[in-house]
Amino acid sequence: MTRSKHIGAPAGKPMDFAIVSLGRFWSKVQKTETCWEWTGFVNRNGYGCFRVGGRSITAHRYSFALVNGDPGKLWVLHRCDNRKCVNPEHLFAGTQIENAADMVSKDRQRFVAGSQNPIAKLTEQTVILIRERYAKGGIGTRALAKEYGVSRAAIRSALSHRSWNHIEEGANGNA
Repeated sequence: MTRSKHIGAPAGKPMDFAIVSLGRFWSKVQKTETCWEWTGFVNRNGYGCFRVGGRSITAHRYSFALVNGDPGKLWVLHRCDNRKCVNPEHLFAGTQIENAADMVSKDRQRFVAGSQNPIAKLTEQTVILIRERYAKGGIGTRALAKEYGVSRAAIRSALSHRSWNHIEEGANGNA
């Protein structure tokens, strides 16, 4: 059985905390013409996971480390956008910012605007009403926040269009 040292730590942990069986790792990989699919445990986010030294790490990070060494604090990203892929040729190291930029460039972000967002406390109609009432004067952000059960920051963000910016301005200048 082949063993290797200095590989396989969770993100942000040094890679030298365990000696791991490579045979056990590769027994959970199904190679295709393009991606090498992880067939072991998959977490709720769709990434393969592998136990190393009593800890769970993502399989693609382990695969990357086998070929390229410890990525340290960098993230391991997929060129193929297949979360189960462990093909080292499809993986590259990058920062969290680079990961977010890659996601946006490939139109994979899951942003849900307004009342379609399951954690939204306001609706488009209430934001329109809040903006109209505030524009007329006589009510401040503190009173609006209390009335609608949200923070003053949420009210200010809606008023300044930092949030709820998908609501178009009306012909009369109000939301």
